[in-house]
Amino acid sequence: MSALPTAQELHETLTWLLSNNPSENPLHWNPAERQKRYAILQRAADACSGDTYKSFLPTINAGHPPSLPHDNTAALAYLRQATNHAINEVHNFPVTRGLALWHFYNMGYVIKTPHTTFGIDLHFHGAERLADSLDFLLVSHEHQDHWTSALLDRMADAKKPLITRFHTRGTRLSQPTNLQFPHASVNITIGDHHFGNNRAINDMLIFDLQFPIENHRSLRLIHCGDNSNLDKLPLIGPTPVDAFIFHIKVGLSAPAAFDRLQPRFLLPAHILELAHPIDQYRWSFADALDVTQSIPQDRVRLLTWGERLDLPAP
Repeated sequence: MSALPTAQELHETLTWLLSNNPSENPLHWNPAERQKRYAILQRAADACSGDTYKSFLPTINAGHPPSLPHDNTAALAYLRQATNHAINEVHNFPVTRGLALWHFYNMGYVIKTPHTTFGIDLHFHGAERLADSLDFLLVSHEHQDHWTSALLDRMADAKKPLITRFHTRGTRLSQPTNLQFPHASVNITIGDHHFGNNRAINDMLIFDLQFPIENHRSLRLIHCGDNSNLDKLPLIGPTPVDAFIFHIKVGLSAPAAFDRLQPRFLLPAHILELAHPIDQYRWSFADALDVTQSIPQDRVRLLTWGERLDLPAP
């Protein structure tokens, strides 16, 4: 195993990534420089076992992040710092046009427009700190790496819209539907976690979201959770897709999905799921780079924990 990165390396990695927003300036999207940082974060993650992650997760609180330790919890300290940074930005970062999107962990995202803020598949300790800022919450399916019980309960307590397949205090869905919120529409279709397995089909909510912007136009984002079935993805339609978020290793072909949707940005996800064993289902940055290598790199945005992507109106 490669040597652990030092605390200084990890601090510099986080600082560089959070200082080089991948969309504010096209020059900031530098795949070669980013891959150096991916490698450092990957080394820290590879030293953190699934058991370590599971035992450490409940102990993380909402206070100030610790210094980055030079041991097998270094990745967790990094995750905590990145998460705290993103939560603070969600609360305070002004979005005046288009949308801002934060990647939290695994398949977790918060999207903020000038008029609404919501979350999808948020799973991390302390996620309930976002409840006051979220207008609604979407959960693609019931696997535990896609939701946080405290956040679901907080949203339900506040009587805010909570859309899942399973939570009894929110809206439970298992059929296609269209939901209208004050400043967003969500077309929900049903996907398959493993379309080759009859026990894992029709078990995934796919979210196709549109947000009205100026001049009678809309921005559009698709989050397909752990859907593996290309044929169940939405079609392009009259509104182009601005961002498509997908699981890199569940069986969905990234090039085929890109050809079908032609998104402005493709966002690979479900990377560094630390609860999984290091050598089983814990997909790496190298895996994400591999599945997207045939796609024009200016159309791919591989985000790390805590990063923000700004999507102005095209």
